[in-house]
Amino acid sequence: MTVKNLAKASLIGSSRLIGRYVPFSADELRTVPRELVPFEGDLPSDWGHVHAQEARRFVVPRVPMHVNNLLYTPEGMAWADGRLFEKYSIRKPSLRELVRKPSARRARVIDEAVVTQSETPYTFGDWTSQLLISILNRYPLTAPLVLPLRLYERSFVRRDLERLGIEVIPADVDLRIGHALVLPRTRPENAFTPADMRNFQRAFQIDAPTPRPGSIVYLSREGEASDSFERRYPSREVAEIVRGLGGRVVMARETSLDEYIRLAEHAETVVADHGSAICNILYWKPKRVVELFSTAWWNPYFLFFAHAHGVPSYRLMNIDDDSHLSERLAEALKARSLQSVA
Repeated sequence: MTVKNLAKASLIGSSRLIGRYVPFSADELRTVPRELVPFEGDLPSDWGHVHAQEARRFVVPRVPMHVNNLLYTPEGMAWADGRLFEKYSIRKPSLRELVRKPSARRARVIDEAVVTQSETPYTFGDWTSQLLISILNRYPLTAPLVLPLRLYERSFVRRDLERLGIEVIPADVDLRIGHALVLPRTRPENAFTPADMRNFQRAFQIDAPTPRPGSIVYLSREGEASDSFERRYPSREVAEIVRGLGGRVVMARETSLDEYIRLAEHAETVVADHGSAICNILYWKPKRVVELFSTAWWNPYFLFFAHAHGVPSYRLMNIDDDSHLSERLAEALKARSLQSVA
């Protein structure tokens, strides 16, 4: 453990003892299995030895909370009655955020607002799985939504909220909210449910067409940097295989939402580099997904997403040893295409 982490752990411990900081309790963090989600293909080395991943749920269900006189900072830290509460905040606090207590007298006053709690509010995947789900569970909102300024500045956040017609108050200064409705993160480990998908489809008015039999789309991350981890994909080789089978290659970072929506009829089979572009299958009705992954970085996020969305077949393909990747992928796609045509 680094010196900084030791200092933070010590400060958290002392802040908790004196009642300045209130983290989640052990009971609030405890989870239990909800269901096993099956998949085909390669096994991620650090995630068990069966072709299934365990989706979990919180033992203590997380429900919206009403809080009076909530002090909310531009970083998303939420204070009430002189204490910093993890269950009202956008994430865990930093050292500086533990020390700096906002002043109620100098804060901008908001009569009523909605705030969200999450764990890692950084990427498009985080936004979708931790915050947007909570918002849609309560949609339409009856008060403006308050977000930390840096989160609101993300283009995908503004895009989704504008499409939903949600009024937003970016927290660029400390705010004192007379009555706050706190929407908690309801699913551990991004364990999406069919109800979550129905909320998405209802709110965004999604009615995807049936894709053309035998059609293939490849969501490529070629030239794209990860928000969280350095990754490498055999994107050009995969693109050649997909084009050779008459499929379409989509550069994930260069494609707009409207363009994704128009691709629905071409997406019976979706091949995708592990990454948040897979979330766009929400606007399609694929029969199968092939996710290209590395054991250096994998989690079951997109497997859970596709399962909740009702995708019948999900295959994982390890790209770490790509000496036979082309042959394996070509065989899988040809087999699927023949099944569709038949």
